[in-house]
This record gives sequence, structure tokens and C-alpha cells, in this order.
Amino acid sequence: MDFQLQHIYLPYEPVRCSEPLLLLQTQIHAVPEQLHLHRLTDTHHVFYLADAAITTSLARKKAAKDIAAIRLAFPRVYDDKIVLAMATWFALLCTVDDAVEKLAVSAAELAIAQSIATLEKSMRPGKPRKPSFYDPSCFADDIQRVSAVIKAFVSQMRGLLPERAYIAFIAAIINVLQGISAERVYRELGDIDEQTYINIRLRTVGLQPFFVLLSHTFRVASCEASAGSLLMVLESSLALAVGLQNDILGLSKDLQLGEICNFVILDSQRSGHGFDSSLGKAVRMHNAAVEEAVDSWAKLTEHCGSSCGLSSYADSILGFAATHFVWASSAERYAV
Repeated sequence: MDFQLQHIYLPYEPVRCSEPLLLLQTQIHAVPEQLHLHRLTDTHHVFYLADAAITTSLARKKAAKDIAAIRLAFPRVYDDKIVLAMATWFALLCTVDDAVEKLAVSAAELAIAQSIATLEKSMRPGKPRKPSFYDPSCFADDIQRVSAVIKAFVSQMRGLLPERAYIAFIAAIINVLQGISAERVYRELGDIDEQTYINIRLRTVGLQPFFVLLSHTFRVASCEASAGSLLMVLESSLALAVGLQNDILGLSKDLQLGEICNFVILDSQRSGHGFDSSLGKAVRMHNAAVEEAVDSWAKLTEHCGSSCGLSSYADSILGFAATHFVWASSAERYAV
């Protein structure tokens, strides 16, 4: 994979920072002809129709944006089923995260617990369904919305993955949802230490399910186990870099909304330093994470050579560090 490291000074507003952000620049390949993008959009838009407030026209627009985002993020993935699974997970993550933010802590915990129960049931399709411990219709619209999109997700995923890959995928998603629940609790408490926040952020950034899909695509399980520690460092470093990118790019919006679950805001509150100082700290941590990811990628590439599936997997993960910034810089989620 060809890439370059480049320092970029971002126009931070209203917070100022003299630290440049270290970014990966990589070649984004054209979409190969074997991907059926129109068909993918046709299939994916059905997921959004689980929300009664979304029209067919809007659902198609959202679906097209999701597919485009996945093609930007993972241009080496050419399998329609994997692209659809990625787009569906991306849509689920954004939808659940937005819905949970609007709920009281107790309601959020119930919504996520019910979601996890539904996902766990989907891993054991042959067993009788246990009754839900609560009826979502008794609660607010946003709880019903979470329940509906989880069921739509399970329906959309049918037939996309073999059983072993599906179980690993769902387990990774459950871990993310548990992180979202924990973050919601800490947001309500208004007090969280830096390391706890980072540990939760590594989960809520939502990358592990993508890693599972990439691992399945490139048959990483068949590669040497001795590379496992390097792979873990690469994955965790990338997750930290992406999480900090989100916090840095979303800082202005979070300040405007009074959000506390942002590393810069949290560090400023706990250290007593100004936002400028805390933003500089976040940028330095991001840059160190990018450097560590690049170092792990180089060692993995040297270890297994370009012919191993692990090399393609490592290339896709590292490439995501570059493509994610391109997407997040213009994403509505982080715009003021």
C-alpha cells in the first residue's frame, strides 16, 4: 500500500491549537465494476424503513450515503455481501447512538439491554424465543425506534455471513452497545476519568465489528498466530486515533451542545487548563497513535509478506485512518 504521512494545521474554531494533526494520505481506488452499487442501495434502504418517520425517498438517500462511506472507508472490499453488512452496521451504530443520547439513563439501559437480547437470540436461531423482559411499546418513541432498528438489522443480515463470522460480528456489536450504555451513564453523572473515557471510546467508536468483517474477508484466521500481538496494537492504535479524530473534529459542535463526552472537554474540566491546552494534548495523543499504527503495520507487512491475507487486512485497517478523516471532515454528524 502506498501512503504518506503529512502534518496538517486545521482551522480550529473557537478553540485554537498550534499543534498540527498527523494524517495518512493514501490513494483511493475507483470502485470496481463487480460491485453492484445500485443493487446495494436498493437492498440497504429497507433498513431505514423500520423507522416510520423516514420516507422511501429519504431512506434511499441515506442508504446511498452509507454505501459511499463504506466504499471510501474500505476500497479493497469488493464483496457485495460484506459491503452491505458494513453499511448496515454503520447505519445501526449511528441510529442507536443518536437515539440513546435522547433517552434518560434508565430508558437507555433498557433499550440497549433489549437490543442485546435480540442480537443474542439471532445467534441461536434454533432455540425457542424467551419472552422479552419488557414491552418496548410501553416506553418512549426512541426506545421503540431502537428496538425496531435492531430487528431490521437482524433481518437485513440474514444470509450475508457464515455462522462463525456472524457470531463473531454480533459479539463485537454487543461490546459496542455495552460501551454506548456505559458512556450514557457517565454522561449523566458528569464525571469520568481520562483512562475510563479512553477505554469506553475504544468501544463506542464502533470499529471492532468492521475488523471482524475484514478478518473474514481476508481470511486472517489462516495466518500465523505469532502476528497476533502486532495486530492488536494496530487495531487499538487505529481505534484511538479515529476516536480522537471524532472528538477533535466534533469539538465545536460538542461545545455548542454542552456535551461532556469529548476528550478535549473532559481533559479541560479535570485538569483546569484551557481548551487550547487540552486540544493540543488530544492532537499529540492522536499523532502518537497514528505513528504506533504505522509502526505495527510495517512490522506486520515485513512479518507475513504481501501474499498473506493478514497483509491485506493490515493495509485496509491502516488505510481507514486516512479515509475516515476525509469522511469525518465533511460529515453532518460533526458539523456545527
